[in-house]
Amino acid sequence: MGNGTQLNILFSCAPWLSLERINDMLTQLEVSLQTDSSDKEACVYIIGIATDANREEIIFSVRSNTFIHRPEARVSINGESTYNTGSRAPYWAILEYRRGRDGKVYCHEGYAHAAYTLDNPVPVDSNKERDTLKVIINASSYAGRQENHPDAISLSKPLFTSKSTKNGVEEVIHPDFILNVVPSKENTVTTFIIETMGSESEEYVERKLQTHSWMEQEGVLLTDPPGWPEPSDRTFNSFLLKHIFSAGKMH
Repeated sequence: MGNGTQLNILFSCAPWLSLERINDMLTQLEVSLQTDSSDKEACVYIIGIATDANREEIIFSVRSNTFIHRPEARVSINGESTYNTGSRAPYWAILEYRRGRDGKVYCHEGYAHAAYTLDNPVPVDSNKERDTLKVIINASSYAGRQENHPDAISLSKPLFTSKSTKNGVEEVIHPDFILNVVPSKENTVTTFIIETMGSESEEYVERKLQTHSWMEQEGVLLTDPPGWPEPSDRTFNSFLLKHIFSAGKMH
């Protein structure tokens, strides 16, 4: 980091750490901050994939052992409210630990964001998005097993916004998924911008259609369900496979 503090002092990916070990991390950080003449409050972070989460606690299961972290503040869970709290496990989770006025270490706050699976923890914003990702993974796997498969199929999940330019004007976009297909024995790449569609409200549809017009500058736009916002009897799986086969020239 800019002030010379090592990341392993600030972060740990071991949710099983005891309060004593977290206290050691915090003490080491406090010494480092004093050395750098910083007036920032010292805090350390625990990051991991949680098997469950609710407003009061975040739970990790590791080798049949359960580790529970209970923040003083209510846990913030992306995209969830009171009625569906904890309904989209597993979760990426981050917990902040500080030192209280009594000198004891405590969990100050926590944040959770749904992940695809424990073994493949791609961040997802909803169960619908999780379903879309499952179709993308299965369709790509199927295409890759065919005799005339593409040279490469790559999938990315943008974690941050990017910019699209049209007629000299820039607009911020944030696609749900980006799938690149490289045809066999060719140097071209077909990029698919894949969007999971949620609400059918007029405001949502209008906003998304505007955003999609910019995304189409970056690749071929595919929506789940196909043809959104118009109704369709076609499954997203068959729709996606058709485009992968076409891009890969697998006839």
